[in-house]
Amino acid sequence: MNIRNFIINVLPHGLFIKMASKRQAEKNKMIMNSEGIVPEAKSSFQYILSLQGFGYSGHTALIDLLREFSPILVPTDITHKDTDEVYVKDGGFEYEIMRAAGGIVEMEKYITDSVNIIQNTAALQRMIKLLLGNPFLKKNDRCRNLTLAFIRSLVVVSLTDIERPFFNMHLFEYNYGIFYLKKMALKEYRRHAGNFLINICNEYYREGKRIILLDHLFSSLGLSEDAKRDYLPNIKTIVLYRDPRDVYSQIMMIQAEVVPRTPKEFVEWYRLQMQIFDTQKKECLLIGFEDLIVDYDNVVNNVMDYLNLDPSEHRYKFNCLDPKVSIKNVGLWRKFPERIEVYNYIYNELKPYCCEN
Repeated sequence: MNIRNFIINVLPHGLFIKMASKRQAEKNKMIMNSEGIVPEAKSSFQYILSLQGFGYSGHTALIDLLREFSPILVPTDITHKDTDEVYVKDGGFEYEIMRAAGGIVEMEKYITDSVNIIQNTAALQRMIKLLLGNPFLKKNDRCRNLTLAFIRSLVVVSLTDIERPFFNMHLFEYNYGIFYLKKMALKEYRRHAGNFLINICNEYYREGKRIILLDHLFSSLGLSEDAKRDYLPNIKTIVLYRDPRDVYSQIMMIQAEVVPRTPKEFVEWYRLQMQIFDTQKKECLLIGFEDLIVDYDNVVNNVMDYLNLDPSEHRYKFNCLDPKVSIKNVGLWRKFPERIEVYNYIYNELKPYCCEN
């Protein structure tokens, strides 16, 4: 049992609530002490690249391909100081600051529409918890100060000296503050939040890097490319999907609990995921995982065209993604002949997304 679980499970509930509320009150005051000014910034990058996918689509293979291009920066990578070659990599970090509860996109409806102070306070508390705890926003003191300033800029009036916490039914926890949010038009808010993100991304800029890759930045939101450009004018989006039969095989192999495992519900789940991407495919780059592996050269050329990359910039080819190795992850469903009826059902229902090779 880790320390956090020990505190939650062993300490008396009242004492735990008091400790948590005290930390919340300290964060509230820290935010309100900020000047709330996020400077206007121009992106140091040609493109901010968002990768999108969904459960078990194999999109980390695409990250591995992209990190082989010298102009692309993956913030979680550690690179050799002289050659810039990746020697430690992390394919698991996802940028929750937009899409999660308390994220920048969720705040849209409260800033633009809601006048309910209890709901608005709950929304801001979720944002405080998410943003102040996010590793991407804690690179240095300036990133932290920018985050405090951005949150402060959304507040018109605050009451943070409340002696007795009140139970907020929208959080299912106690609050030591009440916040009245500034009202903005939707595009104004998106531009303001996007300016904050550009400031943060600029803190990661390194000479020679033209593209910063933020995995899953806009995933699961259903935003149009126009809406994304309201936030980030230089956004580029690549979507990776996978043969649904292999996705189903993967979730059955690991007994994933976050994806439906009955064939009918799985088909509906997969269809819902792809509906989001199908509406965007004219403005983003849509890649099948199987194509990335079995039609490697053509897919790489499409990626280079989309991101204005030169073949000479693919300096570390096959260092991170070797299709000869990754081919073992194509056609997983064939290893389970006992499920052939299920796979046939999935194929008939989702044929456009199934690999014919």
